[in-house]
Amino acid sequence: MKSGNASAVRKPSLLLRAYTLTVNVNHAPHLGEHNGRLLLTLANCKPGIRSVARKGEWVAAITPKKMGYRLAYLMRVGGSWTRAEYWQKFKRTRKDSIYKPTPGGRFKLLKNPFHDASNYVRDTKCNLILWSNVFYYFAEPYDRGETDPHGLVLDTRYESLCRSMRTQYGFLVHVPDDFVQWVKTQPGKLKNLRILYSEIRHPCGNCQPKRKQCRTE
Repeated sequence: MKSGNASAVRKPSLLLRAYTLTVNVNHAPHLGEHNGRLLLTLANCKPGIRSVARKGEWVAAITPKKMGYRLAYLMRVGGSWTRAEYWQKFKRTRKDSIYKPTPGGRFKLLKNPFHDASNYVRDTKCNLILWSNVFYYFAEPYDRGETDPHGLVLDTRYESLCRSMRTQYGFLVHVPDDFVQWVKTQPGKLKNLRILYSEIRHPCGNCQPKRKQCRTE
């Protein structure tokens, strides 16, 4: 006969990496077109997370306390590129591609509306750029001083995600194993994020209007 308190048995859980997203202006992370689909990249800021997050890991960005600890986005890391690989792949076609490799092994910061020379060390401290094509985005754009709530209100079952100022490497957090499935059922905000990126998509949602033939028509 087994002994012990059944209520003490650990329930199945998911371990994910959570961090506080203090600014959401489509730079870090950046959401833009790639091969007719939306691709999410984390190329700048958060060098700690970029250095340790691995393929298949889930990363959750939470809004600050003043905005109610809401889910800004959830992504599954699809992989990573070095900064040089990212430049060779995209050049200036993505708004977070702001560092051009130089012959000396460093990077030239290109003119952009997001970062200046004061951000160079933090951005380039980690040479890896995370990408994801499996993600769920819920937060409208907001800047550092924003107090209006944006993002997805988290069910009380996932209150372990509601903590202040998770920075650097983020925090590994256990949540019930149904978290991702629950997130999938929530209405996202991608249709309202068009103000964040300049690409104009064809109504079919699968191609850009400049293409001569729509693959879904």
